[in-house]
Amino acid sequence: MNRLSALPGACLALFLVALPGFPTPRASELKRDLAQAKSILAGEVTRVYSYYGPDGEIYSDVALRVAGILTQSEPTAASISRPTAGGIVGDEGIAYSNSPFFSVNEPVLVLLEEWVPGTLSPASKYELDGRYLPEVQMKGDNLLKTIRDLLADRGETITDSEWSRLVEFEKAHRQAEEPSPFNPENPLASCYVITGPRWRSSNVQFRLDNTLPADMRTSILAAVSTINGMNLSLRFQSSAFGTNLVSRGSITSGNPSALAVARYRFIPSTQTMVDYTITFNNGYNWASTGAGGTFDTEGVALHEFGHIAGLNHPTPQICDQHTMWFSVGSGDTSRRSLEVGDTAGLQAIYGTVAGGGGRRGGGGGARTRR
Repeated sequence: MNRLSALPGACLALFLVALPGFPTPRASELKRDLAQAKSILAGEVTRVYSYYGPDGEIYSDVALRVAGILTQSEPTAASISRPTAGGIVGDEGIAYSNSPFFSVNEPVLVLLEEWVPGTLSPASKYELDGRYLPEVQMKGDNLLKTIRDLLADRGETITDSEWSRLVEFEKAHRQAEEPSPFNPENPLASCYVITGPRWRSSNVQFRLDNTLPADMRTSILAAVSTINGMNLSLRFQSSAFGTNLVSRGSITSGNPSALAVARYRFIPSTQTMVDYTITFNNGYNWASTGAGGTFDTEGVALHEFGHIAGLNHPTPQICDQHTMWFSVGSGDTSRRSLEVGDTAGLQAIYGTVAGGGGRRGGGGGARTRR
């Protein structure tokens, strides 16, 4: 999934802490992302202005001081401003799992896509601060080189002067490597990232919308049972009168190609969750059988409820089999259990966690962000 920068008070090492590791290179996915991008540029975030849209949702205009442009579809400019879903207005925040958050002074590489005709919006962002980027299995300097090579393969070249600006920008923003947060005796226990906001009530209801067929309902309830079986101080409860909706439909905010989207509203001053929705993208085939070309409802539901509970994608490469990993393959049914890092994260937020989770199933196919 796209890298998400930390929310206020959040410990987002994930996407923002750096989406964790990968078993195989993401070259094919990066090539696909580049093909979809209308513009690719690097720069420093100078302003994030959040506001309420006409639909009552919060959006943010992100201003970047442009350091270099890797594609020519974006007119050369000293600065640009682009909209993204989510943000904070006063003491209300809204976050989407498929839309990147930006922070002022961040050095970033941004891929822009035209989801709304005539408007380019950030689809992916990568921090160019010298840290390892698990999503692409490399650091920022190598990411720039890889993108340059992929563009060259399709006949697009970056001028020497533009390339020099990009290289100097990346070098100028490198930071010292952060000390490893891992416990060498049990490194997998470090495979979690806490976003910050959490639930203060012990019972959080949700309603399954009638857009969900019976088999998806069964799988979603199974995922919820897995979390509820952890003996946390948090329980999700299905209710016909619940106001937090779980549905299947089109993704209308953020990246529309995401498998599913968790959207939640929170109070920044207290880091308290208020309400949420989970939407399964009806542009994909969903199943519980692990059939090729389908995505596992239960595993994705467990991942999205993990977001709603307050978890984000983990950081290290060794975490790629965890349920909160940022992507999953078609036909993969192995994400129906909470691994040691997933469990440790929930425990850190809500107290004692009992039990564990054995891994089941298997599968393959293209990995898709969620």
